[in-house]
Amino acid sequence: AGFSDGGFAVNGIPYSDAMGWLDQATALFRGYGFHGGYAGQRPFYAVFLAAAYHFFGESLETGRVINLVCGALSCMFLFLFIARATGRRGIALAAVSAFLFAQQQLTDLQLLITEPMGLTFIIAGAYAWWAGLLRMNPWALFAAGALIGLSNVTRTFTMLGLPLFA
Repeated sequence: AGFSDGGFAVNGIPYSDAMGWLDQATALFRGYGFHGGYAGQRPFYAVFLAAAYHFFGESLETGRVINLVCGALSCMFLFLFIARATGRRGIALAAVSAFLFAQQQLTDLQLLITEPMGLTFIIAGAYAWWAGLLRMNPWALFAAGALIGLSNVTRTFTMLGLPLFA
């Protein structure tokens, strides 16, 4: 089955690098450390997922719930950022609706991939940066740098692709 973005599915599941992230998180959870082809990749998502396995159990649903929470947080920070930047909640609501129901988002939120979490960090970082500049608040600017840094160790392409996602 095909997708409009040119991707394809295997056994009804959109093909992606999700198996690599699942493998790394499972290996970390079981105490084997980083290994295989993803050992040199961005570490934060696998480490976070492995930590979540300790609290909620090792399952695909744990990762999906994390991605859904990331999607909800992305929508919240995107709404706040646009509403405060433009002063219009209607524009922010329209932008968040378009973002939420985009085919890419609907696909990414179901997979164990880094995109939802990296996107959450970069949108939250952009919002903190905006708020820090408006109020000249050094703590907000520090938070912005920390969030953007977390985005880079979660999903490095996200910062460059932010205009394409949002």
